[in-house]
Amino acid sequence: MFRKLCAVLVPVLLALSGCASSKVNADDRATFNAALRKSRVVSTGADITLPFDSYFMSTPQANQFDRAAQILARDCMKRFGFDWRIRVTEVKVEVAPKAGRYGLIDADAAATYGYHATPDEADTGGDAGVKPDAATAMVYFGNGPSTYAGQTVPKGGCLGEARSKLAEGAPVSLSTQELRGLQNELYHKAQADRRVQAAMGGWRTCMKSAGYDYDDIWKANNDPRWTGPQPAPEEIPTAKADVTCKKRVDLAGIWLTVETAYELESIQQRAGAFDAVRKSLDVQVANAARVGGRS
Repeated sequence: MFRKLCAVLVPVLLALSGCASSKVNADDRATFNAALRKSRVVSTGADITLPFDSYFMSTPQANQFDRAAQILARDCMKRFGFDWRIRVTEVKVEVAPKAGRYGLIDADAAATYGYHATPDEADTGGDAGVKPDAATAMVYFGNGPSTYAGQTVPKGGCLGEARSKLAEGAPVSLSTQELRGLQNELYHKAQADRRVQAAMGGWRTCMKSAGYDYDDIWKANNDPRWTGPQPAPEEIPTAKADVTCKKRVDLAGIWLTVETAYELESIQQRAGAFDAVRKSLDVQVANAARVGGRS
């Protein structure tokens, strides 16, 4: 399977209060500059962590939340006469979930698999269970008539009701989708930053000296020649040169340092919004823990 490294999406422009402003005050710029002075070192994918990470549920928390939502949704489905079986497929905890954020960086993986996914990275997702029939799905997801069996279907269906209950007591805050959209914008902003572009230029020069002509790391990663089931003849030598050149110019470390600075600056600019996100997250995690103990 072809390695999935370019996982960061196209930028999404957010129409959020306080998120569209281009004004940067002195304190914000001080936060940015202070972060730039704390160079980040990237030796392995596990080193790639970002300030925004703490504003999202961890994988264990997300798994617990999903199970709690299923338990509450089951209670709701019973009101409509459905015997709903809990269907939870737990997501495995990844050691380095952002390992491919700045392209291929693992020399051993490059030497063995090229740009192809390693066995640990291969998609092993399974089926969460038998798909429900139309009536069951309609009540569960809330897609269809507003009533069923003489009862009002909750907004968003039983799943929507469950998630609303888990959010009870939490302040209104930016959604996970909005946060990921903002993080995505800052990723691309960091990529366009002059410091990252200078490092990218150094990587490009290094690759040319090794006999490879690519405009940027993604052109190398996404070369159509690498899409076969096994590494192509030139793939592993190219991948090895790619990793060597990245390390020579410290591309991943510089990129992570700059992206970290942009995220910290954003948190500084929107302190109130991020505080609400943290409080909302804490409430939902606590609610899920209380419900999750039920069978």
